[in-house]
Amino acid sequence: MRIRDLITRISVSRTEAKRKQRSYVSIFAGILAVCFFAGVYPAYGGDGLFEKLFRHNEIVNLFLADAMIGGSTRTRLNDERPNATKNWTGGDNNDGNWTSNGNWDGIGGAGANDDLVFPNSASRKTNTNNFGVNTLFSSITISGNDYVINGNQVLLDGPFTANQTSAVGAHPIFNPNILLNSTTSFSVPTRVMNFNGVVNLNGNNLNLIGNGSKIFNGTMTGAGILQQNSPGTTVINGNASAITQTQLGNGLLQVGGTLGRVNHSGGTLSGDGTVGFLISLNGGT
Repeated sequence: MRIRDLITRISVSRTEAKRKQRSYVSIFAGILAVCFFAGVYPAYGGDGLFEKLFRHNEIVNLFLADAMIGGSTRTRLNDERPNATKNWTGGDNNDGNWTSNGNWDGIGGAGANDDLVFPNSASRKTNTNNFGVNTLFSSITISGNDYVINGNQVLLDGPFTANQTSAVGAHPIFNPNILLNSTTSFSVPTRVMNFNGVVNLNGNNLNLIGNGSKIFNGTMTGAGILQQNSPGTTVINGNASAITQTQLGNGLLQVGGTLGRVNHSGGTLSGDGTVGFLISLNGGT
């Protein structure tokens, strides 16, 4: 064999060895990642300090994606993250922001897709949604009085519930705009809930349920149907003329602002506001 051919073969062999070495490193990193998720990650409830690292660290996400699937794609791991229930504590010493881990129970904080709960026991009830505009949350539940919630518009995929039971304290106030991501419900079983921001149905229906009072002080807009078939009270103080239709089948609908089309088949329609078009009046007052 000529020396030139021998040198060429040695060079190719070295290149192939380096390629295999990189492949083994990627496989080993993938095994470590699987062990991490199977062992350490669940030990922290599947939603703790380590999860926050993956949620907010793009470099770690890209490295693990490359390691586990051979570098052929750049899918972020947190895109497939299941939702968790996170309870607000307001325990952070510095602020009342939703993105601060110390304001939520457990080791980690809240994030996109989570079910958010605001209990009566929280120490700081004035707080701010400083997640990005239209961060999606699976549901929001307010279980205590005296809450004043501010901040960015939320994308809501499930129900909004205000199930506070105590008569002590001020009725909760939710100031951020709400953009519906699916047909859902706003439920107030017994007390009062104030919505001060814009509520955009976004092509979905919104069912108002419960014996309590739901007060909308902001604009209601977007294609979709606003439905009230429960014996509670709904107060419309803003401009809701842009929604497709309001259906009143039970309870009290008090209009202090503006509504467009109203299908009145039951319950009581009252107030000193404006109704654009009354479709029917069968059994209602």
